Amino acid sequence: MARSTAQTRTLKRALKIAGSEARLVELLGCKPAELRAWSAGERPTPPEVYLRALDIVSLGPGSLPPRQNGS
Repeated sequence: MARSTAQTRTLKRALKIAGSEARLVELLGCKPAELRAWSAGERPTPPEVYLRALDIVSLGPGSLPPRQNGS
């Protein structure tokens, strides 16, 4: 069962802003399985990932860098 913490809620908001799991994985520089585990509260979110997610949430979609590799 998913635990709701500041980290899980931030990751879920960042996912909504990013538009897809693949895009958020790209932005956070992690693997999809890691993102799922952090989002579910199964593993603690590394501080540097949490800070990147906070930036995404606080700055909004207009601040996202272009997609890599033209995808």
